[in-house]
This record gives sequence, structure tokens and C-alpha cells, in this order.
Amino acid sequence: MKTPAIPGVMVRLKQSTAPLHDTLEDLPAMRRLVDPELTRGDYQELLRRFHRANVACEQHLLGRAPVWEDRGYDWSSRLVKTTWLEADLRHLDPAFQPTPFIADPGFAPYAGEGLARVVGCLYVLEGSTLGSRLIVRLLDQAHRRPAAGANRFFQGYGPATGERWSSLGRDLEASLGGDEAALEQAIRAAGETYQFLGKILADP
Repeated sequence: MKTPAIPGVMVRLKQSTAPLHDTLEDLPAMRRLVDPELTRGDYQELLRRFHRANVACEQHLLGRAPVWEDRGYDWSSRLVKTTWLEADLRHLDPAFQPTPFIADPGFAPYAGEGLARVVGCLYVLEGSTLGSRLIVRLLDQAHRRPAAGANRFFQGYGPATGERWSSLGRDLEASLGGDEAALEQAIRAAGETYQFLGKILADP
């Protein structure tokens, strides 16, 4: 039997993964992204890393779509960041062709199966849209305008970003609220996802 609803599933996720989030934000690649001297070539390389990370995460989650679709959640519509990145990369290089994704159990954002683990990974991916609004402004202020015409990824959901985040929070409360064991699984998967992203962004 479930215990009474746990208040603030999103808050629990945020508090429990804050050190890993901060470690990711402090990576040289992330600091370079907001460097006023960022070049277009550097920006393109950073987008390639983001693309590699998002392809792996989104394809992993899409392969588990029945887990949330059976419960009536429309989370597949959130797994579009790879498309945004490909639009940006093609603007920077019209010859860009994404590498076909090949599922590899050894290259996955988190371990295990089930809705709670999906929640943890999705929380991290969607959370990136919040900070992206600040990144767009900083890119626009960069001296060489490296992202001119190629910032679709960092625009996120645009004016709808706040509501999309709030609606995700409502979904997560409905799916995990009151289930402490499931929430712990989600926290673990979120932490593993942050570490997975960090490894890709830190690649030389």
C-alpha cells in the first residue's frame, strides 16, 4: 500500500541531484559555451556533443515508451531535442549528417528498467530547457555571434517552457507521489544521467 503523497517530487529530485548538476555545469565545455569569445567552430563542436548525448538519451527513452504511454502520459512529445540540434548543426554545416543510432547496453544514460527510472532521466533532459533561456541571451551577447541562426536547441519550448515544466511536475507527482521506493529509483537514474552527460561533454 502506498504511503501518503510525498510533497514536492520535483523538489526531491532537484535537491538530491544538485551536486551532480553543479558538477555538470562546471565542466570546461559548459563554461566555454557562455564564454564571450566563443567561436563558431567551438560552438559547432559543443552542439555535436550535445547531439550525441541527446540521441542516446532520447532513443533509450523512446524504446521504453509503453512504460508511460500505458499510463496515459504524453512524454514522447518531449523527446524532440535531437531534432532541434540537427536543425542547428545543419545551419552551421549544410553537409551535416547524423550518425545512425545503434542501441548499445554499454552506452546508456542509466541502468535498470521501469517508469521510475524513465522519470529520472526525463527530469534531467527537461530541466535543461530552463537554463537554456539564459544561454540564448549569453550567446546573443558573444562577440562573434557564434550561434546566429543556429540556436533552436537553446530556445527550448520558448514562451511555453515554464508551463511545460509545470505540467511535467504534475505528471511526476501523479506517477511517483507517495511511492518512496520509486522516487529513490528516479533519483538514482537522474544522477546516472547527469554523470552520463558529463562523460560525453568532458570527452577530449
